[in-house]
Amino acid sequence: MDALQLKKVMLDAMIYIKENGADDLGAGICDSVVEYIDESGVNLEDNWREAYRVIESLSPEWPKFSGVVGHPVPSTNDELTPKGMFGHATDYGELWVGEYGALRMELLDFLIEQLTLEVGEYNEH
Repeated sequence: MDALQLKKVMLDAMIYIKENGADDLGAGICDSVVEYIDESGVNLEDNWREAYRVIESLSPEWPKFSGVVGHPVPSTNDELTPKGMFGHATDYGELWVGEYGALRMELLDFLIEQLTLEVGEYNEH
């Protein structure tokens, strides 16, 4: 699977998640995207790492970026780091609910916008 094909499949996955919600409320954007792609029958082989890299490369451009590449959604709890907040929300199935979940959805919207632009640029050539 080349980079463009991967981004198109990732974009489809992100749009599905936005419209239908994450299938696993304990999974973040990266895991949800890879899970959707895997369940859709597309063989990711080793491309799942590249899917993570695509998200990690775009996330720092998001205006609300936490400053932590592996945990780009900022903590909504002053006592928890972005990584700590992710762990807490994962444990309690709260990655996609409340203020923290709203931020995750904002990041997902941003990623959809960015991938739409990137895929569109490829299609224009």
